[in-house]
Amino acid sequence: MRRSPLFLGHKREKHPPGCTGIAFRINKNNIEQILSGYQRALTFLKKKKTAFLTLYFALFVVAILCVSLSFKIEGTRSSMFTPTTGFGKAQEQLSASFFGDATYEIYLDNNTDAELLDESLFQLIQQIEKQIDTIYKPLYQDSPLNVMRRYNRFRKGGSWDAFDLPKMLSPNWMDGFIQYRDYLGWKTVVQDNRIRMQWGVYGKSLQESFKDYELLNTFLTQLHTKQVNFTFTGKQWLQDKSEWRFVIYILLGFGLIILISGIIMRVLIGSFYQLILFFIINLTPLVIAMALMLIFGIPFNSISIFMLSILLGLCIDDSIYMIAFKQKEKAVIYPIIVTTLVLIAGALAFSFSAYTWMRPFAIIFALSFFVALIIDIFVLPILLTNQHSEEND
Repeated sequence: MRRSPLFLGHKREKHPPGCTGIAFRINKNNIEQILSGYQRALTFLKKKKTAFLTLYFALFVVAILCVSLSFKIEGTRSSMFTPTTGFGKAQEQLSASFFGDATYEIYLDNNTDAELLDESLFQLIQQIEKQIDTIYKPLYQDSPLNVMRRYNRFRKGGSWDAFDLPKMLSPNWMDGFIQYRDYLGWKTVVQDNRIRMQWGVYGKSLQESFKDYELLNTFLTQLHTKQVNFTFTGKQWLQDKSEWRFVIYILLGFGLIILISGIIMRVLIGSFYQLILFFIINLTPLVIAMALMLIFGIPFNSISIFMLSILLGLCIDDSIYMIAFKQKEKAVIYPIIVTTLVLIAGALAFSFSAYTWMRPFAIIFALSFFVALIIDIFVLPILLTNQHSEEND
């Protein structure tokens, strides 16, 4: 196969007269100009080392504070996954106003032969309803008592004010209720000796969900008897537990990346002080990405945190090169710049994604890669200056 003159190192021939063409070529002079400009900029910053590093660390601390104050882990049920079509907007409105975006359930198992319409059992359900209202502030609740409230409203001509339980359940009222209860949804909340209570909430983060669960579970434990058992469940609760476990594994992955990188850097650097600086430098792009996520309204959930772990791995790569080849700092600048530009070009592909929630990651990743580049080729060499001087001495 014939190779192009460009790959053979030959000079590209000029186009014949009358022909046009566009050629893009970076020769040795262009590279020297880039490296010369970089060296002048680095020399200037080294002269202003104290002011430059003070500004850098001040901005880093401010970014950390802003992110930490707003950080909370959301579930993937977030509206970021709702389609932007008219149907999707209508679905989001229904979730926000009526049904919520998460549904939880409690099952009460009656271990006795007592009638499910027993008054003491009603009082128990009322206590649980009040506790759910206090903790979750749900958009709706469904329970056997709600079926009875529907019947009471039916008896009073459908008046909304009648959606309540009478103070006294007369035999006549109970007979009528038993006659019509199946038409009002009784079988959806009571099956055999098992009672189901269901409620919907909107806008709860994973952390808030687990906190609410602990409060309600403590209350149910106090009510637990041999006659009645409680089971906290529901599709959303099971999904929350699974997602929280996934997030924990990702965070453990972050720790593993830092641990392995720390071992490698400890061998290369030999200084615990500069090892700490290395981690601060590589956490900066990650903090910038998290701040941009807050600006774009992207929640922190299992998917976005997973993407941040990819970002962290890519950003660490260039720092390792800078430290490993610190004696030939100038030689590795050009390859680092080129690889960063390639990564930025790849990140911009997110802007064409069919998933609208993923498009902002094009800007987030591109800016984070650029920040990582600036820090690696300017901040890191300045921090390594003292070490170079000691080695030369």
